[in-house]
Amino acid sequence: DRLVNISPPPEHFKSEKQVVIEERRQRTDNDPRAMFGEQINSLFYINHPYATPVIGWMDEIEKYEWDDVKKFYDTWYAPNNAILIVSGDITADQLKPLAEKYFGALPRKELPPRIRPEIPPAPAPAVLTLKDPKIHQSTFHKMYLAPTESKSRTDSLALQILADIMGGNATSRLYKHLVVEQKKATSVEFHYNSSALDYGTISLSGTPAQGISPQEIGALLDLEIKNVIEKGVSEQEVKDSIQKLQDEAIFARDSVAGPAMIFGEELATGNSVQNIENWAQDIAKITVPDIQAATKTYLNDDAPWIRPAVTGILEPEASDVPR
Repeated sequence: DRLVNISPPPEHFKSEKQVVIEERRQRTDNDPRAMFGEQINSLFYINHPYATPVIGWMDEIEKYEWDDVKKFYDTWYAPNNAILIVSGDITADQLKPLAEKYFGALPRKELPPRIRPEIPPAPAPAVLTLKDPKIHQSTFHKMYLAPTESKSRTDSLALQILADIMGGNATSRLYKHLVVEQKKATSVEFHYNSSALDYGTISLSGTPAQGISPQEIGALLDLEIKNVIEKGVSEQEVKDSIQKLQDEAIFARDSVAGPAMIFGEELATGNSVQNIENWAQDIAKITVPDIQAATKTYLNDDAPWIRPAVTGILEPEASDVPR
């Protein structure tokens, strides 16, 4: 029934539509941080599906009728457009007849070609500023385009190590330099998303300490990135990070759901089983020059890759309404 035969009563569609509207209202429309994230993504992924939130825009959700949903369902829901992942105490020999029994009879569909749009180059960086009385602490965000693991494996593995060195924990460079030593920020993050179609995302963020502006945090983060571009990272940092990431990969297998989630996310975004299984060995081959080259290519504000970074600042706005 997930793939064929869907036919809910009209009143069920209407009630579920209201559930989605309320979910969006609670999780996004009433949360300035969620609204900010949605807007910066829209600005970042110009001419690309990732600019549209998964739940959809409110004005579109309100206009959807069953015919709109059914058309999408009839077009894309098909066994040849799905990945079945089974995790647990079962062998392939036991699984195969079950998969054939329950899924083998479902008809294939002729799927429309999936044309992936390209993000166009941009002549200048973009800055998004959002002020809201519900916000009591400013934050700074900066986002860079980067390749995914399925597009450039070596660069992606290098960026995974860089993200751990720069922002993996309380001993990372950014936390040590900006929070502990300089006391300019109360928190900092460096995140790289490698599991996506077309483009990955490098995200930097920081929460300024008392008396520090988000713009100053942005300047300090820029200095940290420039330092890596010019001086690179150390052999010991790379060695420690690789060991840490490999350990985390082992711990992730210590459940039924963990491996299934990893395989599902990676396969759905263009990666291969071989790459997933060889990840621990391949990341161990990444060198200091690999990381410095990836940093210079994808985090260089002086020579942006495809388009300049997008900067976002979320800050309080004066309000007459008491907390």
